[in-house]
Amino acid sequence: MPKAGRVADPGTLRLRRVARVWSLTVALVVFAAALLALWNRIATGRFDPRLVAGTPFVEFLPPLFALASAAALLAAWRWEWLGGLAATALQLATLPLLLARWPPWQRFPRYLLAPYGVWLWLTVPGVLFLICAWRSRRSGSGGG
Repeated sequence: MPKAGRVADPGTLRLRRVARVWSLTVALVVFAAALLALWNRIATGRFDPRLVAGTPFVEFLPPLFALASAAALLAAWRWEWLGGLAATALQLATLPLLLARWPPWQRFPRYLLAPYGVWLWLTVPGVLFLICAWRSRRSGSGGG
Protein backbone atom coordinates (compact mmCIF):
# COMPACT_ATOMS: atom_id res chain seq x y z
CA MET A 1 0.00 0.00 0.00
CA PRO A 2 1.42 3.40 -0.87
CA LYS A 3 2.55 5.68 1.91
CA ALA A 4 0.27 8.58 2.88
CA GLY A 5 2.32 11.42 1.38
CA ARG A 6 2.87 9.95 -2.08
CA VAL A 7 0.54 9.21 -4.95
CA ALA A 8 1.11 5.96 -6.80
CA ASP A 9 0.96 5.50 -10.53
CA PRO A 10 -2.69 5.00 -11.66
CA GLY A 11 -1.70 1.87 -13.58
CA THR A 12 -0.19 0.38 -10.43
CA LEU A 13 -3.32 1.22 -8.46
CA ARG A 14 -5.51 -0.53 -11.05
CA LEU A 15 -3.18 -3.52 -11.13
CA ARG A 16 -3.23 -3.68 -7.32
CA ARG A 17 -7.04 -3.59 -7.34
CA VAL A 18 -7.17 -6.46 -9.86
CA ALA A 19 -4.66 -8.46 -7.79
CA ARG A 20 -6.69 -7.93 -4.62
CA VAL A 21 -10.03 -8.89 -6.17
CA TRP A 22 -8.46 -11.94 -7.83
CA SER A 23 -6.70 -12.98 -4.62
CA LEU A 24 -9.94 -12.60 -2.68
CA THR A 25 -11.78 -14.93 -5.07
CA VAL A 26 -8.91 -17.43 -4.88
CA ALA A 27 -8.89 -17.30 -1.07
CA LEU A 28 -12.66 -17.69 -0.81
CA VAL A 29 -12.76 -20.71 -3.12
CA VAL A 30 -9.71 -22.42 -1.60
CA PHE A 31 -10.80 -21.84 2.01
CA ALA A 32 -14.36 -22.94 1.19
CA ALA A 33 -13.01 -26.17 -0.32
CA ALA A 34 -10.86 -26.73 2.76
CA LEU A 35 -13.81 -26.11 5.07
CA LEU A 36 -15.97 -28.52 3.05
CA ALA A 37 -13.25 -31.17 3.30
CA LEU A 38 -13.02 -30.58 7.03
CA TRP A 39 -16.80 -30.79 7.35
CA ASN A 40 -16.75 -34.06 5.40
CA ARG A 41 -14.11 -35.34 7.83
CA ILE A 42 -16.32 -34.47 10.79
CA ALA A 43 -19.49 -35.91 9.22
CA THR A 44 -18.14 -39.14 7.72
CA GLY A 45 -14.94 -39.76 9.64
CA ARG A 46 -12.63 -39.38 6.63
CA PHE A 47 -11.62 -36.53 4.37
CA ASP A 48 -12.67 -37.92 0.99
CA PRO A 49 -15.17 -40.76 0.59
CA ARG A 50 -13.67 -41.56 -2.84
CA LEU A 51 -10.16 -41.84 -1.41
CA VAL A 52 -8.51 -45.12 -2.29
CA ALA A 53 -6.29 -46.76 0.30
CA GLY A 54 -2.63 -46.35 -0.54
CA THR A 55 -2.96 -42.96 -2.24
CA PRO A 56 0.56 -41.50 -2.45
CA PHE A 57 1.29 -38.49 -0.27
CA VAL A 58 2.36 -36.46 -3.30
CA GLU A 59 -1.31 -36.13 -4.29
CA PHE A 60 -2.01 -34.24 -1.08
CA LEU A 61 0.73 -31.65 -1.66
CA PRO A 62 -0.94 -29.53 -4.38
CA PRO A 63 -4.05 -28.83 -2.26
CA LEU A 64 -1.89 -28.09 0.80
CA PHE A 65 0.28 -25.73 -1.26
CA ALA A 66 -2.87 -24.08 -2.63
CA LEU A 67 -4.12 -23.50 0.91
CA ALA A 68 -0.79 -21.98 1.96
CA SER A 69 -0.72 -19.92 -1.24
CA ALA A 70 -4.21 -18.54 -0.52
CA ALA A 71 -3.04 -17.49 2.95
CA ALA A 72 0.01 -15.83 1.37
CA LEU A 73 -2.26 -13.96 -1.05
CA LEU A 74 -4.19 -12.55 1.89
CA ALA A 75 -0.89 -11.51 3.47
CA ALA A 76 0.01 -9.79 0.20
CA TRP A 77 -2.72 -7.24 0.86
CA ARG A 78 -0.44 -5.82 3.55
CA TRP A 79 3.03 -6.95 2.44
CA GLU A 80 3.06 -7.16 -1.35
CA TRP A 81 6.63 -8.42 -1.72
CA LEU A 82 6.39 -11.05 0.98
CA GLY A 83 2.91 -12.34 0.18
CA GLY A 84 3.36 -12.24 -3.57
CA LEU A 85 6.72 -13.98 -3.36
CA ALA A 86 5.42 -16.68 -1.00
CA ALA A 87 2.30 -17.34 -3.11
CA THR A 88 4.28 -17.48 -6.33
CA ALA A 89 7.00 -19.69 -4.82
CA LEU A 90 4.43 -22.15 -3.46
CA GLN A 91 2.74 -22.38 -6.84
CA LEU A 92 6.06 -22.79 -8.64
CA ALA A 93 6.86 -25.61 -6.21
CA THR A 94 3.55 -27.22 -7.17
CA LEU A 95 4.25 -27.19 -10.91
CA PRO A 96 6.89 -30.01 -10.94
CA LEU A 97 4.55 -32.14 -8.83
CA LEU A 98 1.77 -31.62 -11.33
CA LEU A 99 4.03 -32.32 -14.29
CA ALA A 100 5.35 -35.52 -12.70
CA ARG A 101 2.01 -36.83 -11.47
CA TRP A 102 -0.34 -35.60 -14.22
CA PRO A 103 1.63 -35.08 -17.47
CA PRO A 104 -0.42 -32.79 -19.72
CA TRP A 105 0.25 -34.86 -22.83
CA GLN A 106 -1.54 -37.92 -21.40
CA ARG A 107 -5.04 -36.46 -21.44
CA PHE A 108 -4.37 -33.32 -23.40
CA PRO A 109 -7.55 -31.26 -23.56
CA ARG A 110 -8.87 -32.34 -20.17
CA TYR A 111 -5.69 -31.56 -18.22
CA LEU A 112 -5.61 -27.99 -19.54
CA LEU A 113 -8.55 -27.15 -17.28
CA ALA A 114 -7.64 -29.18 -14.22
CA PRO A 115 -5.01 -29.27 -12.79
CA TYR A 116 -3.10 -26.78 -14.99
CA GLY A 117 -5.88 -24.22 -15.46
CA VAL A 118 -6.49 -24.20 -11.72
CA TRP A 119 -2.74 -23.87 -11.13
CA LEU A 120 -2.62 -20.82 -13.41
CA TRP A 121 -5.68 -19.30 -11.70
CA LEU A 122 -3.90 -19.68 -8.34
CA THR A 123 -0.55 -18.34 -9.60
CA VAL A 124 -1.53 -15.13 -11.39
CA PRO A 125 -2.51 -12.99 -8.35
CA GLY A 126 0.85 -13.61 -6.66
CA VAL A 127 2.65 -12.50 -9.81
CA LEU A 128 0.43 -9.42 -10.00
CA PHE A 129 1.30 -8.52 -6.40
CA LEU A 130 5.00 -8.88 -7.23
CA ILE A 131 4.59 -6.58 -10.24
CA CYS A 132 2.75 -4.02 -8.07
CA ALA A 133 5.48 -4.12 -5.43
CA TRP A 134 8.20 -3.77 -8.07
CA ARG A 135 6.42 -0.82 -9.74
CA SER A 136 5.84 0.85 -6.38
CA ARG A 137 9.48 0.51 -5.38
CA ARG A 138 10.68 1.70 -8.77
CA SER A 139 8.51 4.81 -8.63
CA GLY A 140 9.43 5.41 -4.97
CA SER A 141 5.85 5.37 -3.69
CA GLY A 142 6.27 2.75 -1.00
CA GLY A 143 4.77 -0.66 -1.68
CA GLY A 144 4.63 -3.80 0.40
